[in-house]
Amino acid sequence: MVCQNTLSVALAGSEQEVRIRHTPNSVEKLKEAHKLLGLTNQLYQQLDVIFNRMQLRKVSNKELVDYVKKLVPDNPEAQKFNTRTKNIREKILELYETGAGSDMTRGTTFGLINAVSEFSDHIQHTGNPEKPLKSVWFGSGADLKEKAFNQALQLLRN
Repeated sequence: MVCQNTLSVALAGSEQEVRIRHTPNSVEKLKEAHKLLGLTNQLYQQLDVIFNRMQLRKVSNKELVDYVKKLVPDNPEAQKFNTRTKNIREKILELYETGAGSDMTRGTTFGLINAVSEFSDHIQHTGNPEKPLKSVWFGSGADLKEKAFNQALQLLRN
């Protein structure tokens, strides 16, 4: 199982770093770091396999529409938000067809992840420059990407 933190790190392209001070217990800390880095490498390898499988898994038009509807569900109690929901869905579908990298991922489960990530990271929030970063890492953007990833995993199982 891949954790959300590892997915976030992988998607953000971040590099991890371990620092160990020269103290009496530094040998023990070094052993812990080796173990941590080994686990990180294993998780990255798992992500590599999952993302490659997603790139190979084709998505039908019905699956595409169902995916987006499940990802961004209707709120029957608020008509105002249904317009917002419709706009979000349309933008994700547009990015699936024409977004960054879509020429390589269109028609695949990985393309779904790309479209949602582009929407979350670059389109969802405008204005305050600090808000998008917080959302991408900890807020609604991170939640949306996690939900998109989990739904894509379900498609792989079908």
